[in-house]
Amino acid sequence: MATNRTTTAFQHIKEISGHLDSINAIEFSSDGKLLASGGDDGQLLIISAQNWKVVKTYDAGESIRAIAWHPLQSIVTFGTKKGIVFRIRETSDKQFDKDVAGVIHCMAYSSNGNHFAVGFNNNVLIARQSTMSTWSLEKYVPRPDGSSSDTDQVRNVHFHGEQSNILLALYLESGIHAYEFNNNDVYIKRQWKIDVQFQCGSSALSASSRFLPTTVLFQGVWWYDLSRKAVGPKHTVDSSEHEEEGMILPVLFIGPSTVAVGGLAGDVTLFELERTEAIQVLKHSEYPVQALGFHLNKSNGSRYLVTGNSEAYRETVLTVWKSSVERKFVIIPWTTILLVVLVGMGAIFTAKSGVNVQVTFQQPDMSSIHQNPNVHTVFVATPIASNTEALPPTSLTSTVSMQSLMLVEPESEAADDITDNA
Repeated sequence: MATNRTTTAFQHIKEISGHLDSINAIEFSSDGKLLASGGDDGQLLIISAQNWKVVKTYDAGESIRAIAWHPLQSIVTFGTKKGIVFRIRETSDKQFDKDVAGVIHCMAYSSNGNHFAVGFNNNVLIARQSTMSTWSLEKYVPRPDGSSSDTDQVRNVHFHGEQSNILLALYLESGIHAYEFNNNDVYIKRQWKIDVQFQCGSSALSASSRFLPTTVLFQGVWWYDLSRKAVGPKHTVDSSEHEEEGMILPVLFIGPSTVAVGGLAGDVTLFELERTEAIQVLKHSEYPVQALGFHLNKSNGSRYLVTGNSEAYRETVLTVWKSSVERKFVIIPWTTILLVVLVGMGAIFTAKSGVNVQVTFQQPDMSSIHQNPNVHTVFVATPIASNTEALPPTSLTSTVSMQSLMLVEPESEAADDITDNA
């Protein structure tokens, strides 16, 4: 008997209050123990993922637009509409802030935590974190040709998973750009770009760093294959009721090839790369969902998806969804068990006689089936010579007797009952 692991659909488990205006960003800490959310009310909530209660609140004094946790330290970084970057240790109230000249749209840490990128207006700044309160060697990446701060924006930034010196940036109009920088930050240069046909709102990077799904304004989700520098499948999310608003929809990976996409009508839709139809739709509320957060508990396989709505004011809530792993017992066929036993016998035979024995199985010939219809499998044990010399006679004798073994399934009482009833 063995166990089979299957993943269940996401189920609603909790609602968290605390925000009084639109939620713009949600992010789990790297260990999954804490959750941070920020919104237009200027509040940053630090929430325990053990009991989903708010443990700390920070007031930024203005709308919070982006959040990023340090991958190795208990530091949460968040950016505001007026261009202030805050860094706060989860264990204390000590904070460090820095001004950038524009509305912050996105931010990210490299996987080793050595570099930090922040996107504001149509600029991307890369910095190296020296200490909690200092950055060093701040450099701007080259802007896309023809990009204007009036019409273009940096919508998201991602550090490449396998190459931490590669930064990907998604622009509202200028498409996807890849930048390379060396470890000493002496230079930053553009490697390649992918042009887009429509304005892009948000993006997510797969764990393999191959796929970059983006939300396209009024068009749904377009997948880009970065290895081929080409557009892939497209998924449609209904936004007809809110086209005039031009609202940005979030997208987030919740599996190797599965994404969650926020909806303008309060839905969260789950898509897979190779399937055109949705695999599940979660109803958050009737208000748009503009923020998503996800964490996978590697110890038990449970997945947590947190969604945040906007334009709901005092009805603004964070909703927690959970997908678990179920273990079901599976009966192993008796023929498989017997094969394992025969392999073990072959190992014992090899140890005692010095002759290697290979145990295989094959379908019986037609004459055997004619003589006994219940014959399904013939197991054969074949001695294998370890050199060019002939096998000893005793081994040959053993071979003949073992090759004559045939497994016969007993007569089924259930089959007899069916025959009688007929």
